[in-house]
Amino acid sequence: MIDFGYFIKYSDTEYDVLVDKNTKNSGYNVVSRDVFKRCKYSLDEVKTYAEAHPEMELSQWPEDTISEEEQAAQVRAERNYRIDSAIKRVQRFDTQTRLGITTKETDITSVLQYIQDLRDITKQEGFPGTVVWPNEPEET
Repeated sequence: MIDFGYFIKYSDTEYDVLVDKNTKNSGYNVVSRDVFKRCKYSLDEVKTYAEAHPEMELSQWPEDTISEEEQAAQVRAERNYRIDSAIKRVQRFDTQTRLGITTKETDITSVLQYIQDLRDITKQEGFPGTVVWPNEPEET
């Protein structure tokens, strides 16, 4: 079992793990892979860890200790990671199409829209403190 250290449970389907209890917005967000397929950690593994280590749960983030600029940088880093993952799908589709190989993707437009929605994260009201992440389209 992975040692996820301190964690914050938002709901049965969303956690933050590897949280530095002295640093707001540290660690990794973990959600169902139905929401984000390339989530770094398995939600089931995190739930198992949380049940086994209730003493590691933090009820809330510490007082805000990072600047808005630092918070924006963290959101942009997560956004860029998600964009890079989606771009790989587009590149694979393009390469296979050019080579005449049948692709799993039938509607790459939804992936392109997802990439644009990620780019527009910084335009959301409340950015960087509040961000609503778009759902990654399923591979068809």
